[in-house]
Amino acid sequence: MELKKILEEFDAYLASQGRKASTRLAYRTDLGDLYRALKTELGREPTTQDLTLEFLQAYLQQQAEKQRRSTLLRRAASLRAFERYLVERGLAKPFLPSQEEVRALLRQSREGRATPCLTTEQLRTLWETLIKSDTRRAWRDLALVSLLTEWGFPTERIINLHLEDIDLEEGKLRFPSTAGVELTFNLKYSVGPLRYYVEHVRPKYHLPKDETHLFVSQLGRPLSRQSIWQSLGAWGKQVNFPFALTPRVLRNTAAFRLWKLGTPRELIQQAMGHTNPISTLFLIRRLQQTCGDMPVPQIPIFDPETKQLQ
Repeated sequence: MELKKILEEFDAYLASQGRKASTRLAYRTDLGDLYRALKTELGREPTTQDLTLEFLQAYLQQQAEKQRRSTLLRRAASLRAFERYLVERGLAKPFLPSQEEVRALLRQSREGRATPCLTTEQLRTLWETLIKSDTRRAWRDLALVSLLTEWGFPTERIINLHLEDIDLEEGKLRFPSTAGVELTFNLKYSVGPLRYYVEHVRPKYHLPKDETHLFVSQLGRPLSRQSIWQSLGAWGKQVNFPFALTPRVLRNTAAFRLWKLGTPRELIQQAMGHTNPISTLFLIRRLQQTCGDMPVPQIPIFDPETKQLQ
């Protein structure tokens, strides 16, 4: 079967499984690169029969020489998922190198650009700036930033949170995993900011009763990923950090902090939303290199009664 056609069928399969648009785009990007490389190599339209171990070994070796480690890791995961799809349907035999060979290639690949972790002082400066601003957006963003920094949840999960997903009395956050199993996380540092936002700020949006999204925009609509990036970028400039403040910076801070505190890697994987444990392993290794000498970042504790930091 022509590879181009089966790639279209694979994308349709991912859509039928409810995969996010961003996930499907990543698969199309990675597998599209494989398709173009194979077509160039053969000088014709490739078929699934052209997916051989020899070609994939050479292809991944070339990728390791020119791609960052994070890109190669994602690309290998995409190829593994595609291989499983083909094999289960009898359309191809296994064609990827072993996990050990892939790990060896990952070690050869270029290190990604260092993403910093926030220090205790930087976290406190950010919290103080948001509190001092005393606007609806600032209080909302303090709650959001607290969640990102405490557990490193993906922004996709955060913007899809609803009021019923959070129990502030018990200090718990619940949402289903990608496997359909409910995950529960204990909250500590984000309880104060969330309580103040839910009890004193969110009601000021005068939302319809059927609007239950936890985080909403200034217009009262569900928050988007783009608006989170824009808002964090603006706060980062205001506090004059020497780097852009992004969700990844906050999530890396969370992962580094959790790892330093001895949190089980499986729990870090669940919080970060990694479907592949290798992703968590390499994230921790990268953070060991970029943030390893830092003391454990201390998240400020906000008192919603006094609106002050303890």
